[in-house]
Amino acid sequence: MKLSTFIRTAVVAIASLGVLTACNKTEPLTTESATTVLADYYKTNKDICAYLGDFPVSVPTRELSPAITSIMTDGLPARLLALESVALVTRSNGSEASGGQFKVSTPVAKFDLTTEGKALYTMREQEVLGTTGGTKKVARNELCFATRALDSIVKVQEKPVDGKPDRAVITFKLKIEPRGSWGE
Repeated sequence: MKLSTFIRTAVVAIASLGVLTACNKTEPLTTESATTVLADYYKTNKDICAYLGDFPVSVPTRELSPAITSIMTDGLPARLLALESVALVTRSNGSEASGGQFKVSTPVAKFDLTTEGKALYTMREQEVLGTTGGTKKVARNELCFATRALDSIVKVQEKPVDGKPDRAVITFKLKIEPRGSWGE
């Protein structure tokens, strides 16, 4: 998976959150009010980060095959390969015991952060879904590799329900800037 695909996936998810925030308004939605809401949202939520676990990360080598990563483009192996392609992580080969009592040796690729990757790896507080419903805040290490900001509103289209402004579709563009030198 290319890093641009990974970023696009993250942007689509965040764009949905921005639309939901903007739709909580009761007055008619205009391009100006959508711009204000989304610009404020992206000022507060500008980082594009990936939770990859604690480094070094081991992945069975069979999961790195093109046949697997072409299907599972948003999985951990594909993300690690994308980050390796821009020198934010390095890979070494090894093996780990698996199989419970049988202790089968499995070939693995061990990914670790490069110097630049370590500079982008930070502890963040995130709101996540709880196991019993609702959300909870957790602190976890994430690789924050880019920032985003509202570039422009392309179109605002209200979707009235029973004649009242209830929903809207906002099409907008984001400006994505890489952190560090990996995007040069």
